[in-house]
Amino acid sequence: MQNQFSRTEILIGKEKVEKLQKRKVAIFGIGGVGSYVVEGLVRAGVGHFILVDNDEIEITNLNRQIIATRKTMGKSKVEVSKERILEINPEAKVEIFQEFFMPETQGILDENVDYIVDCVDTVTAKIELVVRAKDQNIPIISSMGTGNKLDPSKFEVADIYHTSVCPLARVMRKELKVRNIHSLKVVYSKEEPIKVESYVPREHFICAFCCRFNHSWRSCKGFNKIGVFMERYEEIEKSIITTYRNKIWTKFVKGVKEFEMIANGDKIAVCISGGKDSMLMAKCFQELKKHRKMDFELVFLVMNPGYNEENTRKIIENAKIMNLPIIMFDTDIFNRVVNIDDHPCYICARMRRGYLYEKAQELGCNKIALGHHFNDVIETTLMGMLYGAQMQTMMPKVCSTSHPGMELIRPLYYVKEENIIRWAKRNELEFIQCACRFTEHYTACHNQDGSSKREEIKCLIKDLRKKYENIDINIFRSSQNVNLDTLISYRKNGKTVHFLEEYGKKGGENGK
Repeated sequence: MQNQFSRTEILIGKEKVEKLQKRKVAIFGIGGVGSYVVEGLVRAGVGHFILVDNDEIEITNLNRQIIATRKTMGKSKVEVSKERILEINPEAKVEIFQEFFMPETQGILDENVDYIVDCVDTVTAKIELVVRAKDQNIPIISSMGTGNKLDPSKFEVADIYHTSVCPLARVMRKELKVRNIHSLKVVYSKEEPIKVESYVPREHFICAFCCRFNHSWRSCKGFNKIGVFMERYEEIEKSIITTYRNKIWTKFVKGVKEFEMIANGDKIAVCISGGKDSMLMAKCFQELKKHRKMDFELVFLVMNPGYNEENTRKIIENAKIMNLPIIMFDTDIFNRVVNIDDHPCYICARMRRGYLYEKAQELGCNKIALGHHFNDVIETTLMGMLYGAQMQTMMPKVCSTSHPGMELIRPLYYVKEENIIRWAKRNELEFIQCACRFTEHYTACHNQDGSSKREEIKCLIKDLRKKYENIDINIFRSSQNVNLDTLISYRKNGKTVHFLEEYGKKGGENGK
């Protein structure tokens, strides 16, 4: 009796068809390349699929993606692909992941995957896929750039180290060499991209590097005018407004706007300690400056309180990598606090802030920006209650009392630390940790023994989060939902107000 694979059995034999039906193939990127890969594999008889893509089908997909029709506009690519697979072979197994594959992505590949097909656009994702495939001994084939090419006879399957012409393959070779990977099967085209700028409107350009519309490969953000891969700082900047747009960039902008942190004419000293938070903040300020919606100036200020040579060198190197024109000045704070027994960290922080205010004023600034983030805010709130017997929080902006005319702002107020960590790892950036004389031999991530009050609070919140998923945001919002009528006393402008002063005047629980 004939079945849907009868013709394939004639070609390769029944035994091999049965072998295909037991195979599990992971396809990353369901677009112009990936959608046809899926189509070919399901019709050939592959029985188990993993589909990974975050995009939805749009009008510009109609000319080249087999899943794109008028009826599928706006639908998830992986959902549509799954439906199409099951319409062709109802017995197939299909796992879908509607997400972009990035270095931090987990839980997709396992030991049962027989083959990986890389059809994604970004170099970062391609490299990570290859690395994981090699680590897990999974065969992989990777597609290179084919935009603005017409001759199918120029396609070749080859090892990436034997390719030519393709700019994406050139970049991949460079990155793979760094990672000590010396072989990768790829599909690429030896055809030179057609030069279409002279007669095709810009909105019709197709990039040979990233396969997107609206630009040619020569003007792609991944390449400069002579076809060289973009500088590392440009990759870092791009990740903030693309990969981490929702988790970091929009949170940064929200804090700046909601709390009115920046005004026209401001000159802001962006204070960089050398850690991940302040470095990210500096890049966000640079990006905000590009938008030119407000007229303000930036100074990137680094105070050296007495770092050792290694940490000083690391800060300078990172500033160079990230294209941050820092101004560094020295102080002797560490030497002055190293022998203080009573609250040395508090005194160190106060002294640092004082020096930053003074230097910022000297440079003509009216504001300093610090890199405190969402987690710092909630930790400070709990620390005040548990260790300071007071209810207070870390404010998004503060007017200095000791330096008239100066203001402190915290633009990362809504940005969670976990996303800053992911951003740093994704860009392979290594920053200094707390680097004072007390802690330069260990980092906060290793300090789980309660030697720091803040670390104790971090551990407490982590434990609470296991039981109450929204514990972070609830602590954060508690400072925005204070009911003064239910407090015994509170302080306002240095004066303590006791509830008995107003008791019975307006009525309450016992005085209605």
